Amino acid sequence: MQKILAVLNKKQIRISLYLALAAALCLLFFSSPIVVKTDILALLPPSEENSVRQEAFIHLSSATMNRMTILIGAEDAEKSKYAGLYFQSKLADSGLNISYETDDTEKVLIEQFSKHTYQLLSEPYKELLAKDHNAVYQKALAMLYTPMSVNIAGFENDPFMLLSDYMLNNSFLRTPFSMVNAVPIIKHEGKIYSLMTADIDSSVLFSPSRLAELMQRVYAAAEDTRREFGVEIVLSGVPLHTHAASSSSMKEINIISIISFVVIFLISLIVLRSPMGFIVSAATIALSFAAAFAVVHIVFSEIHIFALVFGTSLIGLCIDYCLHYFVERGCEVDSNIALVKIIKAISLSLGTSLLGFATLMTSAMPLMKQMALFSVVGLIWAYLTIIVFYPLVFKRLSFSEPPLCLMEIEKILLRLYRYIFAKPVILCVLVLIVGLGIAKLHANDSIEHLYSPSAELLAAETRAIQIHKMAFSPAFFFVSGNSSEEILQTEETLVESLQAEVSAGVLQGYKAISTLIPSEKTQKLNYQQAAGFFSEYIDDFAELTGIDTVVMRSNMEAQEANYLHVADIIDLNDTLQNFWQEGKGSFVLLEGLSDRQLLQKYQGDNIYYLDKIGDYSSLLKTYRHKASIIIAVAFGIIMSIMLFRYKLRLGLLTLLPAISAVAFILAVFGYAGVAVSFFHVIGLFLVLCFGVDYTIFQVETKGKLKYSGVAVLLSCITTLASFGLMAFTSFEVTHSLGLTMFAGILLSYIFSFIPKALIDRG
Repeated sequence: MQKILAVLNKKQIRISLYLALAAALCLLFFSSPIVVKTDILALLPPSEENSVRQEAFIHLSSATMNRMTILIGAEDAEKSKYAGLYFQSKLADSGLNISYETDDTEKVLIEQFSKHTYQLLSEPYKELLAKDHNAVYQKALAMLYTPMSVNIAGFENDPFMLLSDYMLNNSFLRTPFSMVNAVPIIKHEGKIYSLMTADIDSSVLFSPSRLAELMQRVYAAAEDTRREFGVEIVLSGVPLHTHAASSSSMKEINIISIISFVVIFLISLIVLRSPMGFIVSAATIALSFAAAFAVVHIVFSEIHIFALVFGTSLIGLCIDYCLHYFVERGCEVDSNIALVKIIKAISLSLGTSLLGFATLMTSAMPLMKQMALFSVVGLIWAYLTIIVFYPLVFKRLSFSEPPLCLMEIEKILLRLYRYIFAKPVILCVLVLIVGLGIAKLHANDSIEHLYSPSAELLAAETRAIQIHKMAFSPAFFFVSGNSSEEILQTEETLVESLQAEVSAGVLQGYKAISTLIPSEKTQKLNYQQAAGFFSEYIDDFAELTGIDTVVMRSNMEAQEANYLHVADIIDLNDTLQNFWQEGKGSFVLLEGLSDRQLLQKYQGDNIYYLDKIGDYSSLLKTYRHKASIIIAVAFGIIMSIMLFRYKLRLGLLTLLPAISAVAFILAVFGYAGVAVSFFHVIGLFLVLCFGVDYTIFQVETKGKLKYSGVAVLLSCITTLASFGLMAFTSFEVTHSLGLTMFAGILLSYIFSFIPKALIDRG
C-alpha cells in the first residue's frame, strides 16, 4: 500500500500526463473534419470474395444509394404533372435534384439501331425465320398496311420493318410507364401516377443533421402538395431508410443517456445523499465518451452512428468504478486510501472487461470494431480519470454511509443459496431444466433481421411496387470477360438458362443488356438469317411498294460487317450505364425471384451470382463459428488469470457465477425460441467478462470494505439501466447485445453470491 500511496501522491506527474494525452487526442481529432456515417451498407462485413464480385456490388449499389423516387397519383395526368411541379418548386432551394424520370432509352437508340437493322432480330422473328419465310413476309405486309405501325428506320433501310418489331418486342426496353408530354405515367386502381426522381448529394446523405433537415423539408413539401392538390404521394428509396435509421438512433442515444443519468442522479441523492456523486460521475462519463469518440474517429477517420448507440452503454460501465470509490470514500477518511482499497479490484475488473471488448475487435465488421474500440477507450479513460483526479477532488469532500437496508438483498440471496445447496434434488432439477433449454437452441444468421424498416416505410415501399410493378430481386448476376464480345456471349448463354427459369415459374423476368445489344456472333447469325429472307422476297416487296431494289440491297450489304457495339450507345443514357461496368462486365437484374438459392447453379466461369443477403448471412454464420473458438481461447486466458490470482479452488468459484449466467441465458433463449446469432454469441462472451467483475469485487474486498456489497449492487443497477434500454433499440446488433447483456448482468449479480455461500458451507 505504501508504494501505491507514494505514486498517488505525485499528483503533478499524474495530472501532467493526463492533460498531455488529452491535448494530443484533441490535436489529432480536430485536424480532420468530423464524419458520422449513417450508411446502412456500412453495417455489413467486408465480403470475403474476389475483387470482381465486390466491385460489381459497389458499382450497382452506388446507382441507387442516393436516389429517391416520388410517385404522384391523381385523377388525370395533367393534375398529377402539376402536383409534381408544385412539389418540385417547394424544394427548389434545397439542393435536391428533382426531375421527372424521362426514360428516353428507346428514343436515343433509334438513330444507332437504324444502322444495324439486319443484325437486330426479335426472338419471335428469329423463330419464324427458321421455320417459314413466307409467314415472315406476310407478317411484314400486315405491319406495312396497319395504319398505326411506323417504320422507324425507313423502308430503304428496313423494308420488312425488322427494327420496329425488334423495338416492340424487346424485353429490355419494356417498361410499365408511358410518356405523356415528357412525363412518365402509369395507371393503377383508377388513378394516373407520374414518376419523379430525386438525387441526394453524398455529403448530405451521410451527414445525420443535414439529412434530417432535408428530409424534414421533403416530408413537409409532400404534405403541402397533398393538401393543395388532393393527390397521393408515395416516397421510396434508400435515402428514406438511411434517414429513418439515423434519426431513430439519435433518439435512442438521447433516451438512453437521459434515463441512465437520471438513475445515477437518484443513486447520488438517495444512496450517497449528495449531488456531488452525480456531478463528478457525469463529468467522468462525459470525458470518457469524448475520448472514445476522438480515438475511434482518429483510427477509422469516421464513426458510425450505431457505434454511438452502443457507446451509451459506457454510462453504465464507467459509473461502476465511480460508485466503488464513492461508497468506499463514505467509510474512509483519507481519499487516497479509499482509492488504494479498491484499485486492485477495479484494475482486475478493467482487465477482464478490456479482454471482452478486445475480442469484438477480431470481428471483420467495421462497426463491431468501432463499438469495441469505443468501449475500450472509454473504460480506460474513466479508470485514468478516477486515479488521477478523484483523490484530489474528494480530498475534503466525502459521502454519507449508504443505507444498511441495501445489504438485505445480499443476505436474502445467501439464505436462498444455502437452502438450495442443502437440497441436492433442487440443484439437480435446476441443472436438468437448464440442460433441456440449451438443447432446444437453434441459430439464425440471416442479415435480413439486421435492419427492420418502420411500418410506414415498409408500407410505402410495398405501395410503390404495387403501382410501378417493378420488383427487382436483391440478388443479381455479374458477367465478366476480357472483352465486350466475350462478356456479351457469356451473358447470352446465361440468358438462355434464365428464360427456361421464367418458363418454369421460378423467375418473372430479367433485364440483360445482351437482349438489347447482341454479341457480334449473334449479330452475324441474325444477318445471315435476314439476308437469306431478304434475297428471297425483296423483289416481290419492291414491286409491291415501288421502292428501288438496288438501294435496299445496297443498304443491306453495307451492314454485313458493320456490327453494333456496346461502346456505341452506352454513354447515351443513364439507364444503360446501370447494366454495364466499362472494362469489367455486365449486370443481369432479376425480377420476381421466388427463391434466391435456386439460381446459384448458374454461377461459373466469368458468371458471378451476387446474393448479398445470402452471402453475408453465410459470412455471419462463419463468424459465429470463429467467434466461438476465439471466445473459448479468451475465456481460457481469463481462467488462467483467475487461477493465478486466486489458486484453483477460489479461482474456479470466481468463474462459476458468470458461467451459470451464460448457461441460464442459453436455456431461456432455447425455451423462448430465440434464434441465436453472431451478435448473441458476442454478447454472451461480454457477459462472461463483465459477470466475473462482480465476483472479483466480492472476493477482493472480502473483510476489507464494509459496503463492498452495496457498491456491487449499485454498479449492477446502473449497468442494467444502460444495457436494458439498449435491448429496446431498433437496430438488431445493439438490441441483441443489449438483451443478452441485460439478462447476463442481472444473473451474474444474482449468482455472484454463490462462491460465498459455498465457502460458508465449507
